[in-house]
Amino acid sequence: MNTEAEIVTNKHEGHCESDAGQHLIQQGHKLQRKGEELLDKAKHLTEEGNELIKEGKELVADGDRIAREHCAELEKLHIFVNRIRFGKDKGVKKKMTVNEIAQLVGLTAETAVVRRLDEDGNASQPLHGTLDIESGEQFSVTRKNVNGGSGERVKAELDILREGRQKAQLIDGFVLYEGVPAWMSGPLKTDVIVPIPNGYPSSMIDRAGLPVGSPLIGKVKGQPQEVVQVGGKAYQLISYHPHNGGGGQPWNLSVHGFHTYLTEVIAWLEVA
Repeated sequence: MNTEAEIVTNKHEGHCESDAGQHLIQQGHKLQRKGEELLDKAKHLTEEGNELIKEGKELVADGDRIAREHCAELEKLHIFVNRIRFGKDKGVKKKMTVNEIAQLVGLTAETAVVRRLDEDGNASQPLHGTLDIESGEQFSVTRKNVNGGSGERVKAELDILREGRQKAQLIDGFVLYEGVPAWMSGPLKTDVIVPIPNGYPSSMIDRAGLPVGSPLIGKVKGQPQEVVQVGGKAYQLISYHPHNGGGGQPWNLSVHGFHTYLTEVIAWLEVA
């Protein structure tokens, strides 16, 4: 006697038709095809993924090389300020503000003038803002305020005047000529101050100042400008420029100085 299981098997082996069975067979074939499609897609994605991994490794290698080269370049980066070398350890970088350059020599953008020097040592116009830095560049940083003198040169020039009995002294960043003769409505003597320019002697001497209230103000050539305190006294500066179209010779730092500027001051007062 056949069991129920054996009867079902025999029907299947005999290709007995069954709607439910055929439906499952079709579903099974669809799943097989879908699985094969996914395997093909997975194979394609695997190949694409491997290619991306390869490209990524190449980019990492290039980035690592560039980073090492950049670090090596920064290690070599240096500039000279007033002929002193400063490197990365002092704060030198590819972009620096004028203030950062001035700070290398203990000054600031407010207290100094910063210039770039070319290969021949020629100075640029004063610099401002942020600068692109090239390794080995030269800069000059000059104090704006010259208190107590601008060096042995000024002292030597004033010594020349004193030999000729002209009283002159260095005070508060100015040269004070004492008792300079002037003629207006009769003989007159007056004190005259002259500011020491930034970068002297490369920068020319110009302007002059008279004591506030002097009868010569408004009569001498030039427009009155700011009032300054020198040695505890008030003086009014006047826009007198003898070496720049004011009748004197063009400025020559090898010839002119505070000892020769007295001649221009006397002429200035004589005309008044």
